[in-house]
Amino acid sequence: GGYGAWSSENELAYGPYGHDDADNLDNLNEYALGGDPRDELDTGYPVHFTVGEGDAVYVHPHRSDPDSGIRYIVESTGNLVSNSWIDVTATGTNSNAYAAGFDAVTNQVPVSGIPQQFIRLMILEE
Repeated sequence: GGYGAWSSENELAYGPYGHDDADNLDNLNEYALGGDPRDELDTGYPVHFTVGEGDAVYVHPHRSDPDSGIRYIVESTGNLVSNSWIDVTATGTNSNAYAAGFDAVTNQVPVSGIPQQFIRLMILEE
């Protein structure tokens, strides 16, 4: 299972950090987001970002298989120069929201009183 099986199934020529379809999204991210590594127009399920009163809501796809071999981390910072990122705790999961095998994970980031906020999704091999 996991990335290795998906890579073999898709007959990828390059490793997890390669780009088989030249869409600027590496193969590991295509796997994590449900993309097609052979189609440069299919980079996977989208993330959703909205800003409300006091909080920003960031929703991203997440493989529901506990043996997927990857880890998703959402981080935020108010200052890109410092490169000091803080982990954001997920606040909810909607099972199979994108498709079978892909959950939607909701993260709330406080933004009240913060002049600027940057959010990133890190996808790492385990």
